[in-house]
Amino acid sequence: MRPRLKDPDDEMVLELAVGASCDCIVTYNKKDFPGVEKFDVELVTAKELLQKIGELP
Repeated sequence: MRPRLKDPDDEMVLELAVGASCDCIVTYNKKDFPGVEKFDVELVTAKELLQKIGELP
């Protein structure tokens, strides 16, 4: 199944994340990635990622 997003640049980012088996995509534009959960990729902001890895409270 190939991702279909409005923005071809976002589509490329999601395709690369899926192809590389990434756990997440770091973005401030979560709304630009509808349906990403079906690809088992989490969307997080930079702050959320830093909190997740223990670098921020």
